[in-house]
Amino acid sequence: MINPNGCSLNTWANSLFVDFPFDCIPILTSDSEWKNWASSLVNCDSFKNANVRAPRAGDVTWKQWASDLYQAMELGKQRASATAVKKRAGHHGVSLSFHGVSLELEAD
Repeated sequence: MINPNGCSLNTWANSLFVDFPFDCIPILTSDSEWKNWASSLVNCDSFKNANVRAPRAGDVTWKQWASDLYQAMELGKQRASATAVKKRAGHHGVSLSFHGVSLELEAD
């Protein structure tokens, strides 16, 4: 996923088709409709699973909201990577995370 701070809304929105090919990414039809588009986007599986929030009234620009989304998705990748490293290092157990609550169960 590319960082939204270095590009236009249209470029960033179109890049999501490549980054998330198995999601039903909505098509952005107008820059002025970014909040409606973003509200639909967060309902796509990849974003819903990452607990990404819809735009709020206080989100004045799309970049403000998109930067939050980008950070949430990058944090999700880091957590997934940490879990994979534990498994490779001989971690015998289960790691669960749901709405910010983590639980690790160790096998004997």
